[in-house]
Amino acid sequence: MILEKHCGSIDVIGVGLSFGDLTEKHKKIIACADLVVGGKRHLQQTMESGVLKGVPCETLTITGDINSIINTIRDRKEHSRIVVLASGDPLFNGIGSTLITVFGKESVQIHPNISSIAGAFAAIKEPWHDATLLSLHGKDIDNLAEILKKNLKIAILTDNKKTPSWLAAFLVDENIFHFNMYVLENLGTQKQQIYFFDDVSVVEGKNFASPNVVVLMAMKSFKPDSMGGEKKYKPLNNLESVMPDGVNNQIAKNDHDKPFLPSKPSCPENLTIPDNENHLGGQGKVLQPPLIFSGMPESMFFHENGLITKPEVRAVVLSKLELINDNHLFWDLGAGSGSVSVEVSRFIPAGKLYAVEKNIRRISDIRQNIEKFGIENIHVLQMELPCGMSDLPEPDRVFIGGGGRNIDDIVRIAGERLALNGVMVVNTVLLQSMNMAFDVMKNMGFDTSLIQMHVSVSRKMPFGERLEAQNPVWIISGKRI
Repeated sequence: MILEKHCGSIDVIGVGLSFGDLTEKHKKIIACADLVVGGKRHLQQTMESGVLKGVPCETLTITGDINSIINTIRDRKEHSRIVVLASGDPLFNGIGSTLITVFGKESVQIHPNISSIAGAFAAIKEPWHDATLLSLHGKDIDNLAEILKKNLKIAILTDNKKTPSWLAAFLVDENIFHFNMYVLENLGTQKQQIYFFDDVSVVEGKNFASPNVVVLMAMKSFKPDSMGGEKKYKPLNNLESVMPDGVNNQIAKNDHDKPFLPSKPSCPENLTIPDNENHLGGQGKVLQPPLIFSGMPESMFFHENGLITKPEVRAVVLSKLELINDNHLFWDLGAGSGSVSVEVSRFIPAGKLYAVEKNIRRISDIRQNIEKFGIENIHVLQMELPCGMSDLPEPDRVFIGGGGRNIDDIVRIAGERLALNGVMVVNTVLLQSMNMAFDVMKNMGFDTSLIQMHVSVSRKMPFGERLEAQNPVWIISGKRI
């Protein structure tokens, strides 16, 4: 029956995820063609498969000039059997829709196959009947931010310009942080790689192989506002993010070709845990904020691309601050993610904390961390130091985690404002900053000490663990006497 197919009909065949997904029926149709039209990759796979071996047919490569392809098909279709190869399913953002529009339904036969979206959800073992499907391939979506904010499960086809990195930057700019992100490269091939990120901000600037698909999954405890407004969150104390069964073995490891790992699990502010007994519209169970302890893992904090005081360093900083009273007034200058302030708050519940940061994106991280841990005595200030320091109330304790070229002025002004017997701790990774901060404190008569921390952390290897060194950190501490 296939061999008797009349000229004038265009057969559009979905290749699936790779040429291995073609059925015998698909291959027979291709073998009967007078003209095979397809992308360069598909035509190459067709030739390598041997399907066209001994078949006297022509091939036509699809380029960016789709009008030229359409005109050629129009000129040939009445006298030739034409087969068009399409990626995945021809009617899912594929060329099948274009051909039906141009030539009519009666002239086009569609032979579907596995779409990249179906393949993506199969790879991460997640159902997708409730997913929103988007294509960024060669087009803009005017209401993209609104779509991303209102949906919990989204699959997105990318292109060479609107890449996963571009999408991550868009999410950050729109302050959308409730998604876990999967990036799936070369689905269905031997080069397939799957990446999982719980923090979309770390995806910015990273490169992925094409073609790829992005799947955005709202964190399990996230629940949109029932009235369609802004998302609502409540605190969550379970910090473990569970990967779908079987996915871990497919996630790309840290090797020479893939120099980054999926990020560790983290939780957004104010997460609401759905009520399992009332899953058809219950209000959800609100859990208590996570308990705070010294040297908490980075995964427990919102932070920007690793810009956070490391857990081991944080623990030493807290010891150097000598938090002996529960009502200290504390300055956190260059607060970054606010991780130090969060941990200090555990020791001074009756005190006041001022977290000062100039970067607006990090200000958002600080606020989210404050909400997540349910802290009420941290005041967040956006300003570029040393400006505004004279307006802050006199501190008992000061931590300086950032200051750059102004570190000497920041240390001097903080030292002048510091209460008698007050303590100041400065972290820096630069020799120049270390020298300036140490000299200023010494010249002001502080009882000053200096240590350098070298921390190495274990990293898994195929047959054991290795140690990976982190940047050494100078910790300068001084007491005003």
